[in-house]
Amino acid sequence: MNIKESLLRYIDMNSLPLEIFCNIIGFLKNKPGYLFSCLLTNRFWCLNAVPILWSDPFALCNASSNRKKQSDLVDTIISFFSRPEQQQLQTDPNLIRTHSPLFPYLSYIRHLDDSLIFSRIMLFWYYFHSKPTKTLLVSFSLFFRLLIDKTDGIISLQFTPNIHKR
Repeated sequence: MNIKESLLRYIDMNSLPLEIFCNIIGFLKNKPGYLFSCLLTNRFWCLNAVPILWSDPFALCNASSNRKKQSDLVDTIISFFSRPEQQQLQTDPNLIRTHSPLFPYLSYIRHLDDSLIFSRIMLFWYYFHSKPTKTLLVSFSLFFRLLIDKTDGIISLQFTPNIHKR
């Protein structure tokens, strides 16, 4: 065992100053697999990894993710909406969400891209409805407005002109 390994063995990550720990975990920002592992390490690691994972959730849940995972992202966000908002958003009463999220995920979102949000909503819609309807665009507009209303601290917001004409 070398000196570096022996030092690492005795360092308690919980004793690090929070700023240093956040810098270390921030290097994992583009490595979601490692961040997901951090969620399972302990409570301290989880509390610090969740805000990074949710800073840009639509980009994190990319096209290579399976449909269920992408649909779960939209489903989690919908769970933050009130019952009347969910009813406005959904035409199917079976899609109303009653579970409470563990974290205030929406407060961690810092980056929004309407084209990514639109594609995730389309996948969500296809996942539950199997075919698009005319209400998809209305659902997207309402979902986006509600998401903006419920999110604090947006750093970047990207709009794609004529997104609905794709």
